[in-house]
This record gives sequence, structure tokens and C-alpha cells, in this order.
Amino acid sequence: MNAEPSAGHRSVHAFGGNGPLWANRGFVCLLAAYAISAFGDHLNELGLWQLMDAPNSDRQVQLQAAMRFAFFLPFLVFGLLAGVLADRASRKWIMITADLARAGIVVAIAWWFTFATQGALGLTPMQAALVAPLLVGVFAAFFSPARIALLPKLVADKQLTRANSLCNGLGIIASMGSYAVGGYLAAWSVHWSFRIDAMTFVCSALLLWWIRVPRWGPAESHREGWLTSLAEAVRYVRDHGRVRQLILVTVLFWTAAATFECTIPPIVSHRYQMGIEQLGLFRGAMGVGMVLGAVLLSYLAEALRAATVITWSLLGAGACLIGFGLAANPLWGAVFTIGAGVFGVALLIVVTTLLQRLVPDYARGRVFGISDLVSMAGLLAATGLLGFAPLKQIDRSVVYILLIVSGGLGLAGVASLIDSVRRSGLGVVKCFWRRLNEFYCKWYFRLKREGICTIPQTGPVIVVANHTSSIDPLLLLAASPHRHMGFMVGKEYYDLPAFGRLLRMIECVPVTRSGVDTVATRRALRQLEVGKVLGIFPEGGIPQPGEVRDPRGGAALLAIHTRAVVVPVHISGTRYSQSVVWPFFRRCRARVRFGQPIHLSEYAGQTHRRARQEVASLIMRRIRSLGDDAQ
Repeated sequence: MNAEPSAGHRSVHAFGGNGPLWANRGFVCLLAAYAISAFGDHLNELGLWQLMDAPNSDRQVQLQAAMRFAFFLPFLVFGLLAGVLADRASRKWIMITADLARAGIVVAIAWWFTFATQGALGLTPMQAALVAPLLVGVFAAFFSPARIALLPKLVADKQLTRANSLCNGLGIIASMGSYAVGGYLAAWSVHWSFRIDAMTFVCSALLLWWIRVPRWGPAESHREGWLTSLAEAVRYVRDHGRVRQLILVTVLFWTAAATFECTIPPIVSHRYQMGIEQLGLFRGAMGVGMVLGAVLLSYLAEALRAATVITWSLLGAGACLIGFGLAANPLWGAVFTIGAGVFGVALLIVVTTLLQRLVPDYARGRVFGISDLVSMAGLLAATGLLGFAPLKQIDRSVVYILLIVSGGLGLAGVASLIDSVRRSGLGVVKCFWRRLNEFYCKWYFRLKREGICTIPQTGPVIVVANHTSSIDPLLLLAASPHRHMGFMVGKEYYDLPAFGRLLRMIECVPVTRSGVDTVATRRALRQLEVGKVLGIFPEGGIPQPGEVRDPRGGAALLAIHTRAVVVPVHISGTRYSQSVVWPFFRRCRARVRFGQPIHLSEYAGQTHRRARQEVASLIMRRIRSLGDDAQ
């Protein structure tokens, strides 16, 4: 499903959205505010952990799960309401109000705990402690959809992945980092840990106040009632299959993340024999992984397909979780925790970015409210089972718990892989090599396609391009996402060990350069007659810089014979080399531009030399004109 363009994507250009993200005041303020707010959400947790004397408990999985349950329960209860409010009121002021409310709540935690456990209420330490994350979670539930829905208004569409890599990733990193700091604060002074926590929310509110939210066009009246707004959002999700799939992946992520987080305390305390300070640092290892994941994804965002990231993140996260469960020493446990952070943040960022692109602005808050609701339903089911179910010796069962969760992630990853292969229609091996080639070209050669790919979806097609380097076939393959393409290439390339095997696998046609090759011509005709796509370089070889070669007539002859559509393409930005192998190791900034298809029906049946020359000249002019247009 194609994403509907939102007004935010149109207006952001007037507010610096096309400039670097660090120069975008609105985004920088949102990024800093969210990171500080996320840091504050969990800074009080280890203070509560200390108040409950949890480090000396043999029920740490249950205590941790109960606290996570209390914090995320409001996301389930208020998720839809928060989403509707984010589409009807100022998202900026929703976040400011939520921050100030959380500041007041955490300041009162110490007083509340003393009053509830020693006063007339007579609550147990666990019951008193759960009230704080429950109330903080209420306002976090309203903060979340407002923040996610506001982000696309502050940055350009092409910057969304990088913005989410920074914003979403840094937010979760801050949450993990708060455990490391919170452990030391709780050991030093429980009361000051709560006061410092309140300061973080005040700082976040001040940063949000400084954001200038772009405005455009007449404001929506929102005449429909709240229930109607909710029903409209539910229908939107119901009718958009891709959105449903992404929300389900989000559910799986949060369920697995919450379960994994609940298994960390018993493994650190019992298996590794570490205290509360080390527990905070160990949780911080996940933050290190998230830093690496966010940086890597930001760097590789333009080279990776979203479906590829989702597939391998699911498989990688599942492997890291079971690895953590089996790790016998802290070093390997930290390595697998870091790995879980890398794959987890990559999965969350890509899914969030896809939803932001797919969902129009008018429904974005409500859709993310639904996503929060169902995601928290899965999270609460997991933490509720771990925290409140009458399970005996649960701390000794963490390996089996992680095995179940990692199995679910693995199955989801395999299902995603199968779906990706099925959609490609290429089979496992070809699909793998095509994705690998696409990544290689977009990352190493920094390939950009200028404009759209104009290759028709069906029927025989001849793609003709200027020849600049031995990597040209790889560039054309990477720039044409909808059709598989074979090539007529020089026979000498088949002698290269790895490249030659790849050429045979993608059904290229070897041709000799010495003269007319009737065998190659017959092979090419057969491919076109069954409706395949064939790539040809009419210049015959790679011209030297400044050299102008007359086109050969092979492409014209094939087009006239088969009535195939001819698509001209211009390649630029590569580096000339007489070597066949060296270009594969030289970085460049390759550009590919597709032209409008050429239909040669007027030449049908005219296979004489003059007709071939006219068609060959026409094709070459169209290729070179694309290069002139790009300058």
C-alpha cells in the first residue's frame, strides 16, 4: 500500500525540513525533550525497587513484572482516548501537560510511600510502590501518540527514518540509561532520586514549549463526536492490511521486550551474584546496543529495505534472547543484551517510520493510539502472567521463558522472510542475491535513482543504457525494484569467479565482441518472447571519458523483431577504469535516471539495415538526452 501524503510533509519545507536535522529547531527540541522525558519515566523505578527492599527478595521476576504492568496498564486503558485527543488538540501542549503532571507525581512518591505503608491505609510495600508507576504511566500514555504524530510535521518525509533513528532510538536509550544512573542514585539517596526525576520532566516541558509547530491551511473542525472518531480509526486499521501487519509486529516487540526485561534481575542477582548497582549497569548494556542500532540504521537507512530490516531484526533479537538465557558469565550476558538492543531498536524504528509514512496526518494520532493499545495488551498479558500468576520458583524458569519468547520472534522472522521471497517471485537464492546487490549498490556506491523506474510491470522490455563501468549491470538491477533483469554482457565477464556465477544465475546472455553472435541473438529473442526484461548497452563496450561511440544495432534488431518496449536509462557518477575488477572496490556516487518508454510499432517488420540504424540512433539520443536533463 502506498502512503498517503500528509500535509505535514508538504509544509515542512518552509520550516527548514529539507536542511540538516541538527539545524531544525523543532526536531532538536522534540528529540531532547523526549530523551529527557523517557529518562525520567524510569529513573524513579530503582528508587521504588529500594523502598520495596527488592534486592533481597526471591521474587524479583514478579516484582519487576508487576511494576512494568502498572506502568503500561494506562496505555491499554487510555490508548484510544489519547490517540483521539492527539488528533483534536495541540500535540505540543498535550506533551507539556503530561510532563508537568509527571513531575508532580514523582516529587510526592516518598511521602506517599510512607503514608500508605505506615498510615491508616496499611498497604504492603509492593502495593504502595505500584501506585507511582501507574500514575506516571497515565500521562506517558497521552504523551506517546502526541509525540509520534507530531514528528512528521517537523521533518521532511525523506528524513523520517533518520529522525526516528535519533528520536525513538534515543528515547529508549535514555530509558535504559536511567537504570544505570538510577541504581547509583537509589543507593546514594532514595529521596533525591525522586527529586532529580521531577527535574527531568520540568526540563522536557521547557524544551517542548520552545517548539514552533508548522501550521497550514484551515484547521479541521472535528465536528464528529469522539466515538465517531474512534470508529473511523478502527475502520482505517481494519481496511489497511499493511498497517495491521506493522501493528502486530509492534505487539510482538513490546511483549518480547517486557518479558526480556523481567528476566534480567534474577539472572544478574542469582546467576551472576551482582548487586543493585550492577543491575542498573547491566540494563544499561541494552542502551549501548540501542545506541549502536540507532547509529547503524541511521547510516544504512537509504541502503536497506524496511522488510529486510524487520525480518533480520526479528531473527536476530530471537537469537540474542535465547543466548542471554544460556550465557554462563556476565560478559557473554552483556554481549547478548547489547545484541538484543541493536535488533530491537532497529525493528521499532522501522515499524514506526513505516506507520508514519502510511497513515495520513488526520488519523495518525488515533492509529498510533490503537497501536499503543494493542501493544500494551500483549505487554500486559506477559507481565501480568509473570507478576501475578501463582507460579512457583519462577526465578529458576527464566531460560524456559526466554526460549518461548525467542521462538515466537524466530517464527515471526521466518514468516516475514517467506512473505518477502513470495512477493519477489524470484525464489530464495535469487531473492537473496538481489537484496544483497541492492544493499551493496546503495551503500557502497551510494546509488540514487533520480525519478521513478519506468519499466512496465509486465511484458517484454529491453532496457538500454550508456556504459560507464563494469558495475553498470549491478546498478541497473538495484534501481529497478519491480522486474528482474538479465543482460547481454561480454563473454569475458563470465570468467570472473564470483561475478560470472552471479551473471549466470540472473540469466544473462553472453555475447562475443568480435562480430555477429547468432547464438546470443537467439537466446535473447527467446527471453523476450516469454515476456522477460533484457538489459543491453548499445555502445558495445565502455568508452573512455570524452569518447563518443556509435551505437550498435543489436538492441534495435531485438526490439523490432519482438515489439518489446524499449526503456532508455542514463548512468552517471561512476569512475572510469580499464580494469574489469577494480570498479567493484572503488566508492562512487552512482546515479541512474530512467526515461519514458519508447514504442517502436511504426518499425514493425522493418528489419532492413536502415531501419535498424534509425532505431539505434533514436535510442542513443534518448539515452544521452537523459544525461543532459540531469545536468
